[in-house]
Amino acid sequence: MAHIQIGLLAQKKVNAQKVIYVIAQDSFLQNWKQMDNDSIIPAESRFKLMKQALNDYGFIASDIELTGKSDGKTYNSINYLKTIYPSYKFYIVMGTDKVGELDKWYRSEQLINENKFLIIDRDNNKLEDVIVSSPLASKYQDNFISITNDKFNFVSSTIIRQAYVDNTLEQYKQYLPKNIYQYLSQNKSILKKGNANMTNLHSFVKAATASFTLRLGDVQYNKEQVLSLVSKAVKSNVELVVFPELTLTGYSCSDMFLTSQLASDSLNALIELAEKISEIEGDVAPVVVVGLPYRHNFKLYNCAAYLHKGKIIALCPKTYMPNYNEFYEKRWFASSLDNNDTYTTINGQQVPFGTRFIIETSSKMKIGCEICEDLWVSKPLSIDHCSAGANVIVNLSASNELVTKQQYRKDLVRMTSASNNCAYLYVSSGNGESSTDVVYSGVHLISQSGTTVVDDRQTFKQDNLLSIALLDLEKIENDRIRLNSFHQSANQQYTTINVTTNKKSLSLLPDYVNPYPFIPADKSNREQRCKEILQIQATGLATRLKKINCHKTVIGISGGLDSTLALLVIKEAYDLLDYPYSDIIAITMPGFGTSKQTKSSADRLMNSIGVTSLCIDITQACRVHMKDIGQDENNYDVTYENIQARERTQILMDMANKVNGIVVGTGDLSELALGWCTYNGDHMSHYAVNVSIPKTLVRFIIETYSENCPKDLHDVLIDICNTIISPELIPTDANGNISQSTEATIGKYDLHDFFLYNFIRNGFSRQKILDLAVIAFKPLNIDQKQIEQTLNTFFHRFKTNQFKRSCLPDGPKVGSVSLSPRGDWRMPSDYQG
Repeated sequence: MAHIQIGLLAQKKVNAQKVIYVIAQDSFLQNWKQMDNDSIIPAESRFKLMKQALNDYGFIASDIELTGKSDGKTYNSINYLKTIYPSYKFYIVMGTDKVGELDKWYRSEQLINENKFLIIDRDNNKLEDVIVSSPLASKYQDNFISITNDKFNFVSSTIIRQAYVDNTLEQYKQYLPKNIYQYLSQNKSILKKGNANMTNLHSFVKAATASFTLRLGDVQYNKEQVLSLVSKAVKSNVELVVFPELTLTGYSCSDMFLTSQLASDSLNALIELAEKISEIEGDVAPVVVVGLPYRHNFKLYNCAAYLHKGKIIALCPKTYMPNYNEFYEKRWFASSLDNNDTYTTINGQQVPFGTRFIIETSSKMKIGCEICEDLWVSKPLSIDHCSAGANVIVNLSASNELVTKQQYRKDLVRMTSASNNCAYLYVSSGNGESSTDVVYSGVHLISQSGTTVVDDRQTFKQDNLLSIALLDLEKIENDRIRLNSFHQSANQQYTTINVTTNKKSLSLLPDYVNPYPFIPADKSNREQRCKEILQIQATGLATRLKKINCHKTVIGISGGLDSTLALLVIKEAYDLLDYPYSDIIAITMPGFGTSKQTKSSADRLMNSIGVTSLCIDITQACRVHMKDIGQDENNYDVTYENIQARERTQILMDMANKVNGIVVGTGDLSELALGWCTYNGDHMSHYAVNVSIPKTLVRFIIETYSENCPKDLHDVLIDICNTIISPELIPTDANGNISQSTEATIGKYDLHDFFLYNFIRNGFSRQKILDLAVIAFKPLNIDQKQIEQTLNTFFHRFKTNQFKRSCLPDGPKVGSVSLSPRGDWRMPSDYQG
């Protein structure tokens, strides 16, 4: 009813002949209003409801965005409607909460210039206040007309939607058209909420490894411990729980495995366990994987059993039997290679039996299995599993402890997850196993795509241990698509077993997200990474100089982070080549915005290293050029700024010609992503050493480098790291201090680098990046509104500045994120999606 009231107000204000409501796509609501998919009434239902509601008022419901006649951009939708009603003058109706965002909309200036806007006050925002805060709205303020009515009675659709879900719709009956209230009262399944297949918008799933203090051969006791841990896992919404090898008996039972009683007790316990697990109440019905000895066709197999909803859904026998040193499994167990059957019968039911099947859950976990030694051979089973589509591998193990084995095992699991682009869950027997000849360590390892996310072990004092990890299935899928050397075959020999693990929709997000994905959290790793990066940069430059037989380099020094790092790279390259630092021509080029602080830092830096330093003031040359093109020196617009940037580049290029050298570029990866560089200005050089270094990492590299420098160089490097980031193109204040802040204009580089990594490296959606950023930056007191504004800036600038990246100079790649048009990132400059 609120939308209808707004339409009536708008119609009365301008005496409109038609009032048109354009129904948005579901994806628009997800991205623009940050709504969960399971909270959205499907577009077709919304169109039907709106059409019914508008019928009595003569208003029009339009489906041009639902049918693809318009792509959802307001500018394109309005222009399409103008082709239908060519003689009409159009007014766009919106709330004040969106006026401030118009600057970021597609073709925003044309949209505002070519149309009138009818505005209703929302969220305590007044039209006049919003216009002041928006440059474009201020420029065309006559195009904005207030239609606010003090008697306007507004109840948001969010409240109505929640009331519909909670069955409390009657209390809002007065706010709905009669026919709509009647329709909603009679139809209780419009919302997508409750669909068992709608598990998690961002493809996060919980999986766990579990171990306990077992009793050798006491299968009933061990069964109860499994139940206890599964119950704990269900309370935490864990969808997959993996136990160690031979869970129900213990691994070190030796010749007792040959007794019929132990095998019979194990099978009976397994059947009971499956039934008991189904009785555990929770929002998930997990897949539980336990180990046991199992007799089939006069052979004994070491098996992993998959349990789900009261059933044994599959049995996977071990393939490779270690029979060396302390291991002698062939004494008891047969290999899966000795089995020709694909099914076995348990309790009157046929159960898949073999290694070539995949369990697929509601959340699209596709699970393959290895048992201990299956991982340690030259061609692990996981290779075939993942080629057939598995994205999660479980390993039930009984690995004993030896000196140096711990790190080797951890690396093996981690690298297997990397080479297969999968998640790998490894859990080994611990307390309770026999210590006759060896010691078992109760290791829990969970890795994803080459990163260890769980490294735990059951200590001697622990009765049990449940290690939970949040797996990102979307990241695995994106990596497999991006790294297309990964081969997934439609292997006809594999069987997929589908199970429904979610009883209702779950919204899972991690509790912690690293806000600085380019920077290792561990100090020693960070120091090593920074040194390695600087070495790569220096080697790239040294190679270029040697190949072209060049001894002279020219660089502009501003006293800021980027030029400082570039100079350090040149210094290190000259050390590799045994060139004198005097062949480095470092030039400061003070202009209208150069501060005392940065000029002093630049001079100290050059003196500390011992380069050939020059100072060329650009102010007079810029004034002459401004006069030539008719630029007002007091108009601090983009022309004013770019004149200075291009004057500096001209000096550097000409000086390089003069000394028979090359210009070393200073621009970094973050600036390239945002297009925060002047085309044919600081954007251009002969060799750009920082093109793969994000802004947040630049500072860390400089700080790390400073730790082993003489005091004078150390001090100036730290001062530079603590200086505000600024292009220094706007005149300084009365005291000669910096008056222009880059981050005040485009947002924090901390945020931009986070967005860049997760967009380019992980391929995440806008909504997922936003949700992760809110978690990552909450401890740093950066609120969601600031994150959203900066995210909008990031995507707008990233998509509109590809033309600057398409003609980048050469430069070394140092990490997994790079925007080189020759290597890592190809994108049309006129992309509009």
